[in-house]
Amino acid sequence: FKNCLEIVTGLDRTGHGNRVMMTTNTNVVTAHCMTWHDRIDKLTREGEWIKACCLILEFSEQYERGLIANTQSVRNLCGKLDGYIVRFCEFVVQSSQISDDELESFGGVAMDYCVCLGRTGDLLFDRVYNILRNHGGREIFFKLLEPYILNDRITTLPPEFMRNFAEFMVSREKNVELEQVILHLSPQSFDIHQMVSICREQRLFLALCHLYNCACLDYGAPITDMFYRLMNENAAVSVSVKENESELMQNWSSLRDHSLLV
Repeated sequence: FKNCLEIVTGLDRTGHGNRVMMTTNTNVVTAHCMTWHDRIDKLTREGEWIKACCLILEFSEQYERGLIANTQSVRNLCGKLDGYIVRFCEFVVQSSQISDDELESFGGVAMDYCVCLGRTGDLLFDRVYNILRNHGGREIFFKLLEPYILNDRITTLPPEFMRNFAEFMVSREKNVELEQVILHLSPQSFDIHQMVSICREQRLFLALCHLYNCACLDYGAPITDMFYRLMNENAAVSVSVKENESELMQNWSSLRDHSLLV
């Protein structure tokens, strides 16, 4: 800039003061300062979705810290953040030959995007999840979700989604992992009656205590519940032992009669 004869700033055709004209001894140079919105749109048009998502996250972080002026362009961009990730998902799954590895890779990006922006409820567990599920990525989504919960990056799930997640983990015999997931989630994530039933059936005592203590503020019910369950199991064992003893005595009596007959 030091060799320029004159520098003139002005408005571009959108009305923003982001155009610069510099005159030198030999030529005239114009420059256009792109807005956040312009830069993100340019990347998406070029298919550079990963770079676009990273730029959106950078924008969101600076905006939350108050480092970006609240202009009309910025407000317009804030209203489009959800749409970008949905478009990204649709862009990825448009190929009929998408592999599980590709689904897992893009699902990880989409999940991290939603978590970083704090848009899990109506975006991650609704629109993004449905796109993956409709393309065979339901198990992949659950696999990606588990570490986010265990590391407390996600602490609340929609109750209906949590029920499906729990049933999936039970079907895969991942009861230990399910119990840890329940311990890391807030009470708002559960349909209490459904989850208590699952915990009783799968003998998840710690999870049962968590549900009663945190959701119902009831500290005695889980102890009583497990006490009666143990008593019933002991009673069942006793009946089984008695039945086995009775059968053994009948067999011995038959053997003795046979010996006498001989």
